[in-house]
Amino acid sequence: MSPRNPARQAADSDTLEFWARAGLVGWGVTHLLVAFLAAQIALGRPDKEGDQSGALATIAEHPFGVAALVAVALGFLALVVWQGLEAAVGDHGAWGRVAAVGRAVIYGALALSAGKLVFGQGGSKADQQQTLTAKVLSNPGGQWLVGLLGVAVVVGAGALVWYGLSDRYAKHLSRTPTWVTWSARVGYAAKGLAYGIVGALVVAAAVTFDAAKSRGLDEALRTLAAQRHGTLLLGLVAAGLAAYGVFGLAQARYRKI
Repeated sequence: MSPRNPARQAADSDTLEFWARAGLVGWGVTHLLVAFLAAQIALGRPDKEGDQSGALATIAEHPFGVAALVAVALGFLALVVWQGLEAAVGDHGAWGRVAAVGRAVIYGALALSAGKLVFGQGGSKADQQQTLTAKVLSNPGGQWLVGLLGVAVVVGAGALVWYGLSDRYAKHLSRTPTWVTWSARVGYAAKGLAYGIVGALVVAAAVTFDAAKSRGLDEALRTLAAQRHGTLLLGLVAAGLAAYGVFGLAQARYRKI
């Protein structure tokens, strides 16, 4: 038997498909909560970090929050397995395999964050990123490394915008109703803009040797809110992130798995 067959069979498993779709629901809900937190920042009453860790912490606070986090963590782990198998045996070409590995890493980080919250070990992702940036900056060549990372994030953010506006995501869906198309286009554009600011702040941290500027999505949203007409701008980004959350929920229904 070919060594690829067991992996292919695992990729076609009904159980994996069920949990992967559950993970996509968690992905959508997480982004809807990030949009909610962004709106709270825009209104001047932020009580949590405006990123995925803040969204997961919001889930934890509600009744049955721990059970919900366990389900979310399991769903994200299923997404890790699915994307790992896509990278190993999927027919997507070299770039498709690289993208699958990248998605697996992101889902894995979210699964870990959810798992830590289940055991009461959640922490500030913004603080962790700032601390890591400070450590890198303190090393020889650290400024260049941080700066290049920031540039890479900006490029990746631009790719997100292009991916959404060019409808490249549609090839992964079994159907693309009009509402799904528009939620994807608006959502990817908003997410790309937000992460473009994240990347720009990382570059700024390198140029100014100030790790406090490198605090991830939360800092990007707060920086946007501090600009002229920031409330309006951040409100629009929050709406766009909500659209991306809706698209995430749509993927749970229409994504080819």
